[in-house]
Amino acid sequence: MDPTEHLIERLQKRNRANLALYTSAQMRQAEKLTKDTGVLEIELIEKAGRGIAEFIANRFERRPIAFLCGPGANGSDGFVAAAILERAGWNVHVYCIKQTVMMDGITAEAARMYKGDVSMLSEIVLDENYIVVDAVYGSGLNRSLSNEINETFNAVRQENVTVIAVDVPTGLGKDMKVDKGILKAHYTVTFAKPRIEHVLQPGAQYCGKIHVVDIGIDQKCFAGMDVMAHLNNPELWNQFWKVPDSQTHKYMRGHVAVLGGEELTGAARLAVSGAMRTGAGVGSIITTKEAAKVYQSIVAPEVMVRGFENAQDAADLMHERHVNVCLIGPGADDVLGMQALADACLKHDIQIVLDGDALGAVSLDVASVITPHDGEFSRMFPELAKLPNKLDRAKKAAVKANCIVVLKGMDTIIASPDGRCYVNTIASPWLSTAGSGDVLAGAVAGCLAQKIPPFEAACGAVWIHGAASMKLSAGMVASELPVAMARTLTEVYKIGHKAQNNH
Repeated sequence: MDPTEHLIERLQKRNRANLALYTSAQMRQAEKLTKDTGVLEIELIEKAGRGIAEFIANRFERRPIAFLCGPGANGSDGFVAAAILERAGWNVHVYCIKQTVMMDGITAEAARMYKGDVSMLSEIVLDENYIVVDAVYGSGLNRSLSNEINETFNAVRQENVTVIAVDVPTGLGKDMKVDKGILKAHYTVTFAKPRIEHVLQPGAQYCGKIHVVDIGIDQKCFAGMDVMAHLNNPELWNQFWKVPDSQTHKYMRGHVAVLGGEELTGAARLAVSGAMRTGAGVGSIITTKEAAKVYQSIVAPEVMVRGFENAQDAADLMHERHVNVCLIGPGADDVLGMQALADACLKHDIQIVLDGDALGAVSLDVASVITPHDGEFSRMFPELAKLPNKLDRAKKAAVKANCIVVLKGMDTIIASPDGRCYVNTIASPWLSTAGSGDVLAGAVAGCLAQKIPPFEAACGAVWIHGAASMKLSAGMVASELPVAMARTLTEVYKIGHKAQNNH
């Protein structure tokens, strides 16, 4: 089975509420509200510990396992999990940041459940066969890691063992700040819901794969809380994707025109391919008369090429040929005058996507969607770029620009001026290759051309682009993406079809 099919199968089991992302502070508030209903804290800890133990037992064959426990809630969860696995016959070792006789309250109660010996962190002994569970500190940490913790983590790193973090890796603290000594996890077991910290960089790279354990926090406890963002996935937007039928003609699927530059001709070619492979019925490249001769000799046969003297002539013909979205920017070099072209398009109600060279050169009030990477964002929004939280940067930029902002990266943020915000984590690191952003900009335009609302068009394009990259091998290049995107689009249609049948 294709890896993306596994992903889609998993996503189909979720619902909108489970895709909501909250902060750690909000999670603590939800736990407090749960306890206010009469649920004891030790009950939540026992469920958390059981969830950790079950995850380990179901995922791995039995081998030595070391629990690194702190003096607070994370350590309590670790002690309970250690106790359960020891009773199940695992070879368990527990190392603690302080002696258990010095503990009190809930942590002491949890520690007493483990009947084996407890050593200090500094006494840790490992080999490459171990699993290490990092239950030292959670997200509330607001100070640097101690020398003892750093030395212990160095010992873990030297053995190259499998690391499982409880809640968040120790060192990913308040305000998503990452301590230089943080221990990178292969898996993170968290509770109730995934957090913002789990999906935003730089912290996300230390979390590994996220596994969420239900510890009995009622969804009502989140009522009234602001949802910071949602995890991007087809369940949130696939109802807008319409499968062509026997009555569909090419212009009903939309016509995308891409402004092509005179030198970097590959950018426009990749973009128009991205547009058509995400479902647009027609794709064109518009450029100068001289450059049109070059494009006509190198583009795919299904792509139309038109050369013009000026922007107004280009916009007039686009209107005549039913162009409903114009992508301006990829390798454009300001041919025909990008601002003049955008203004002329608006007079014909042609929607505009801005990318690459157009970002910062064309006024944002013409755009439906903009797709900057971090460097382009910094040039466009220098004050917002100073904000430490990428989520806040994108959301404020969407309001300021009054359009959809796609802030690209391994944690691509799609933000709307109305406050909606999705985080996309479905992507291969190999997407960091020349031209992949041009394909994405084309995909956004292609989805928009199919009369999908701008926010959902951007979310769908980003997801399809990222999921397609996961189908490709190491060393992928951008020209491979469009065909993989077409395969992924088929899967999106399948999800939508199943959802409609369920209703």
